[in-house]
Amino acid sequence: LGTALLFVGPDLRLEGTAPPAQFVDGVRQHAGIVNGRSINVALAPRVCRDTMSGMPHPLTAEVVVSGRTFRGCGGDPETLLTGGAWVAEDIGGTLIDRSRATLDFGVDGRLAGRASCNAYTTTYKLTGESLTIGATATTMMSCAPSLMDQERRFLDFLQRVQRFDIDNTG
Repeated sequence: LGTALLFVGPDLRLEGTAPPAQFVDGVRQHAGIVNGRSINVALAPRVCRDTMSGMPHPLTAEVVVSGRTFRGCGGDPETLLTGGAWVAEDIGGTLIDRSRATLDFGVDGRLAGRASCNAYTTTYKLTGESLTIGATATTMMSCAPSLMDQERRFLDFLQRVQRFDIDNTG
């Protein structure tokens, strides 16, 4: 069975089975005829920011239908967050000192990590326009006052998250 293709443009809708994929220089391409129209879909593994929401996506897309070119983003933004732990380097411009604060996003909407001194767990919700983090639960270890203050700032900061971005360095 082939991969379903649905393309909706400003004044164009094309639905059918995507032509088989070919990979050229790391770019996945589907080129052929769908419902009597020529189509070429190129999906490059480069972060793309949606011009309306600012949300990053894992793929840069270019679709050419019957000679008309459309450019945009593709893929699930969640794939940019999941797959490994993120390490915080600073909290609101203040460097992390003598500990690690981490974020490990699960594909099940769970977020866990270290908050500097204690481990934490929570939930997250990612929509096409925002990222929100639920209330956190932490272990109850006591550390040096400076680490406890840093941990409080980190957990407070998580509650204010509204979106995320990936810069050119990853």
